[in-house]
Amino acid sequence: MGGALPDRTACERRSRRGRAGAMLLTLAAPFVLLTAGFAVFVNNAPTRPPALPDKADAIIALTGDGYRLHEAGRLLIRGHAGQLLISGVHDKVPDRRIRQISGLSANLFACCVTIDRKAMDTRGNAAYGAQWAVKHKFGRIIIVTSDYHMRRAMLEFDRMLPDRELITWPVRSGKAAHSAGSAGWLRLWGHEYVKYLLALTTMGLLANPE
Repeated sequence: MGGALPDRTACERRSRRGRAGAMLLTLAAPFVLLTAGFAVFVNNAPTRPPALPDKADAIIALTGDGYRLHEAGRLLIRGHAGQLLISGVHDKVPDRRIRQISGLSANLFACCVTIDRKAMDTRGNAAYGAQWAVKHKFGRIIIVTSDYHMRRAMLEFDRMLPDRELITWPVRSGKAAHSAGSAGWLRLWGHEYVKYLLALTTMGLLANPE
């Protein structure tokens, strides 16, 4: 009889330790999954093709960083496409400022650039870009945005333009000018990763509204 209480106490301690361990695993699992998913998100970020294929019909550049517009302008100047849509321009930003950032001449800007001031977010960029591409019957389109933003942008563009050839042209923008693993880099990519997961969730809900 005297040994019963210590045995019971030992069993209770082991049980408590087991429950605590299980709780820690339960709490840690989402963090581990998110961390692993973030690593995949970064490692699988779209990269530029070694060289652009035959001339595209058009370029769609998403605003948010001047580096994107400069790169899109460079592609247009070099003749990689005949038309450029700059999507998501703020109402208060004049056309002349957009032309300066893109590095285009006045003549090239006037003949070959369309400014979209309606899109308010990435989904809006894709929606307006799709309308523009369909209207002008563009079949091969270069998408220009920041490297960290490209996967989420392509979620939307692939959905809006499933029958078009879309060529990703990611830009290492000024906001991304942090060494990999630094605090600034983690904030930038981490914030975009959360937005990407939200976009995936939203698209899943749109596909299965019930």
